[in-house]
Amino acid sequence: MDAVNQRIFRDWLRTHPADAARYVAAKREAARTDNARKTADIQEIRRPVARGARARIGAGL
Repeated sequence: MDAVNQRIFRDWLRTHPADAARYVAAKREAARTDNARKTADIQEIRRPVARGARARIGAGL
């Protein structure tokens, strides 16, 4: 979105409180959903790392 369109959108939200509330809710939901997905992805990545660490500890390394 270019700067002109950003300003137009900003001005619209300033004068349309219902749309501004919908926009805030949508942004929060996107952030929550993305963070939940990232957390799941990170946990999936960590599983084999944790298994490898436990194996090294068990082997006395």
